[in-house]
Amino acid sequence: MAGENAKVHQGQSPDELTVESGGSINIKAGGVIKAAGTQASAIADLTHAVGTADGTVADVGGAFNQGTLNDNFKECTTKINAILVALRGAGIIA
Repeated sequence: MAGENAKVHQGQSPDELTVESGGSINIKAGGVIKAAGTQASAIADLTHAVGTADGTVADVGGAFNQGTLNDNFKECTTKINAILVALRGAGIIA
């Protein structure tokens, strides 16, 4: 049985594990998140110099509009980079 100061311990239910600050979990092969003890490699942020991100991806419609297309790419770039930040923050990628 782990001591009272264990940084990794069973939570409220038998299927819950709590990791306190300073604790870590090494997921073995076959687990839901597995890296065999190694953090996944870093993924570089995307860059897209033109367009404006506003939280939407717009229909470019039947008539081509370069501005709308640039805004859509900028929006996707912004969202992908936010996902990368979250993955780094959770320690899933370097």
